[in-house]
Amino acid sequence: GTQPDVITSFKAVGKAGLVLDDGLLDRLLLSFPSDLPAIEECFREVQPELAEVWRFTVKNLLQYEQWKDNAVPRRPDRPKIVKFSEDGKAAWVEFTRRHAAELNESGFPGYMRGPWSKLRGYCARIALTLNFLHLASCPGGEIEDVTAREVQAAEKLVTYFKEHYKRVAIRMGADPRITKAAIVISWLKRNKRLESFSRSECYQDLRASFSSPDALEAILRFLITYNYLQETVATPPPVGRKPGPKFE
Repeated sequence: GTQPDVITSFKAVGKAGLVLDDGLLDRLLLSFPSDLPAIEECFREVQPELAEVWRFTVKNLLQYEQWKDNAVPRRPDRPKIVKFSEDGKAAWVEFTRRHAAELNESGFPGYMRGPWSKLRGYCARIALTLNFLHLASCPGGEIEDVTAREVQAAEKLVTYFKEHYKRVAIRMGADPRITKAAIVISWLKRNKRLESFSRSECYQDLRASFSSPDALEAILRFLITYNYLQETVATPPPVGRKPGPKFE
């Protein structure tokens, strides 16, 4: 748990001031929910029957033991291998197909490749955890293979963590386009009466923040992607130079 303003310090910085990709954040499951409105005291408590179900589940989890292998005196206890059921294997293939397609999309941000690669493995771990939680909630249950139900539920949780990683990455400034886009948005706010503008008009005011008009246009296109702007089609004159793009 930490304050949102501290997130910017999560990036590891080397001696030369360069941001280092040390892979630490890739291994964390992040949750960054929106603030809730303030409310009056409701005296909300965990219902006793729910607390009892959780106590019962944890007690059962603690009773599971490793596999006893008496044939190896020095190493009698070994982990039990839990596999996918047939429908669980099919659900896992579908998840990995969707996950790979997301990674292979054109324009997928490079700073998200590390955590996305780890989230594939986390999906399997979460599915196994859910499998054992279901098992422990039923007294005397035998260890079973991971089914499609657990894989699909795990994918929902992975999707949740993906969306929250994006929020943290934006706050952390992991995508340099976000910082540049904020400059353009601030410029638009200062010019509220401006209904449309050309790239050159914007560049004249913001040339200190952009190395070239092309660099600015890349950010304008980025803002179009997120529906902050839209490009207007200008009617070319009968003679003379073709007009540049205009943005609303």
